[in-house]
Amino acid sequence: MTDGADSTERRDQQSPIQRWLQSLLTFFQGYLIRRLLQAMITVYAVVTLSFVLIRLLPGGPVESIVVRLRSQQRSGGSVNMNRVRELVEAYTNITPNQPIYVQYVDYVTAVLQGDFGQSISFQEPVVSILLQALPWTLFVLSVSVLVSFTLSISLGAIMAYKEKTALDIGLSTYTTISSSIPYYIAGILMLYFFGYQLELFPTSGRVDASIPAGFNVDFVVSILHHAALPILSFVLTGLGATLSMRANSIRVLGEDYIHVAQLRGLSPRLISLRYVGRNAILPLYTGLLLTLALMLGGSVVMEQVFRYPGIGYFLIEAIRSRDYPLMMGGFLLISVGVTASMFIADLTYGLIDPRTSSEGNGNNNSSSVALLRLVRRQVRRVLKSSSESDQFIDGGTSSINDQSSQEGDTSLEKSVFQFEGEQDASTSLRERLFRMFDVYIYAPFMVLWDDIRGKIGILILAIYIIAGSVGVWLVTPPSVNEGPAYVLPFQNSGYPFGTDNSGIDLFAQMVHATPTMFQMILAGAIFATGMAMLIGTLSGFKGGFVDSVLMTLSDISIAIPGLPLIIVLAAIFQPQNPILVGIILTVNAWGGTARAIRSQVLTIREESYVEASRTMSTPTSTIISSDIVPNVAPYILIQFVEQSRAVIFGSVALYFLGVLPFTTTSNWGVVLNQAYSQGGLLTLATIHWILVPVVTIMLLSMALTLIAQAADALTSPQVRARHAKTTDENTEAEPTKV
Repeated sequence: MTDGADSTERRDQQSPIQRWLQSLLTFFQGYLIRRLLQAMITVYAVVTLSFVLIRLLPGGPVESIVVRLRSQQRSGGSVNMNRVRELVEAYTNITPNQPIYVQYVDYVTAVLQGDFGQSISFQEPVVSILLQALPWTLFVLSVSVLVSFTLSISLGAIMAYKEKTALDIGLSTYTTISSSIPYYIAGILMLYFFGYQLELFPTSGRVDASIPAGFNVDFVVSILHHAALPILSFVLTGLGATLSMRANSIRVLGEDYIHVAQLRGLSPRLISLRYVGRNAILPLYTGLLLTLALMLGGSVVMEQVFRYPGIGYFLIEAIRSRDYPLMMGGFLLISVGVTASMFIADLTYGLIDPRTSSEGNGNNNSSSVALLRLVRRQVRRVLKSSSESDQFIDGGTSSINDQSSQEGDTSLEKSVFQFEGEQDASTSLRERLFRMFDVYIYAPFMVLWDDIRGKIGILILAIYIIAGSVGVWLVTPPSVNEGPAYVLPFQNSGYPFGTDNSGIDLFAQMVHATPTMFQMILAGAIFATGMAMLIGTLSGFKGGFVDSVLMTLSDISIAIPGLPLIIVLAAIFQPQNPILVGIILTVNAWGGTARAIRSQVLTIREESYVEASRTMSTPTSTIISSDIVPNVAPYILIQFVEQSRAVIFGSVALYFLGVLPFTTTSNWGVVLNQAYSQGGLLTLATIHWILVPVVTIMLLSMALTLIAQAADALTSPQVRARHAKTTDENTEAEPTKV
């Protein structure tokens, strides 16, 4: 009792700030340990994955070393295998003749000590090569992220304050278009105009070799000069957060303190940046470091375009020369960088946003608003369960249905998508199928069609679908020397898009590559969204141990940088089937979507109609398929479109880099690769060879972007109910919320 009284007395003597800091420290101690443990598990999983990938590589380091030793022998005779084993151990930290578990322990131990082996092609320690390249990559990415983030929040706040003006419309249009352009495409275009044509910037390298290294003006200017185009490429295509900032700012503009600032006569610029911007920026903070993490993986392509020797550049060079130690070292370093960025973002968000660490009620007794919400939710759940139990006992099953209709806007009710189980037993199969078509296809389509963005996107997408289905029968397949070389676009009706250096019709190449592109897109998008829906739904509905395991797997998939992993997998499997390519391109793209679906399912499973299904012992599979999945269907559709864009960007990038094998121009990225590597950037007479696949990629990407933006309205049941023909009167009278 005395100790408790003393503790209470000491706490009473503390200032509110001291009590708040103490509570915050207690909260973060547990959170820090949990997040740190999760980050360590992720790094360990990446190291284990790299060991597995090394063993799966075709031929592996043994064959590479044998080839190298034979090339050093003039006679080309036999190779001493003992010498080969010694070199393999020196290069990879793996002893080939040891049991697999011994190899694994040796490899993990060496990696955790910072020993990634020795580069086969450069004859230097891998860690030395990567540490020399790391600062250059971080410099370009850090500047790019900071500039694009600053521009996004500034423009978003101003656009919100100038809502529906010409400035708002113009910037919104630009942001939509720019976000449809892959950063490496923007890099290629800027390289052509500002590098080769205007000669304002260098086309390769990271610094002028003739300038002595050191902290002097000439050296610094040379660094900035060489990094300018890569930075601009990232910045001009990385303003997607502008629209999110605009939406957040519009919400903030309705707050009372904004009206007070206007009454005080403050300038619109000051209100936009200081009051609106400062409060709307907080939800975007997490995206700052995550963007840096994603761009770290994306640097692989950009550094190849500009021949900029960073980590991504050496990763591709290692794959091309089959330098497996350097390849896996680059993969590991990028993965650790992504994990560290995510860890810092999660850890610091609670410090940046006071709403996540304090209730803000003046007493500051809470260390986390999330903790208070958890307590309040548990109390409401107990009260709600008690109330539902009483009503169920008094009125039976019908009382639960009555309660669902009376809760109104205070709870999440049934979606208009939910009709299974509500049908009369006499409803015919034809009527049920018609209702399914109406609710799942017709109503969503009409929602998209009513939005000008959706309408434009659908029309553009329809052109591609026609080209990929009917066009392949009407357009003659491309062939070498079918026309003169370098015919310019729109000068010959036989070659509307012109020809390349071999006289191949570019229009025919675009048309006949479309079916395989759609196969990749559908395979990748279905795989990614299917995995996300399965894992997110099970995790949110089951909870407990299942939730912990599945979310840990999701976090690992998020932490592993997608593009480097895909590049390594492509080097291993050398896929040529477009369906397999699509799956590989989205092999770890489901993690973020799974987490978002889990969050929605956690909310939905507490609703009255789900509780009613549980009370009536409805099978879990039926609850998930009838009560939960229909409510997250709109979000899944949006993510399906986003994953489709990711497949386009990824496939074109890998074919452009030459990582994926190809025998024909079966992908727009192959055409881009051939044009880039064979001088398509050098003159005006050849630039159309680059521009045709670039515009083809941009238009399809923009169509999907517009559809995704219009699909946001699908999350509103009111909008869906207004467009569905078979929605019953009760649903239309009281539209539900998802």
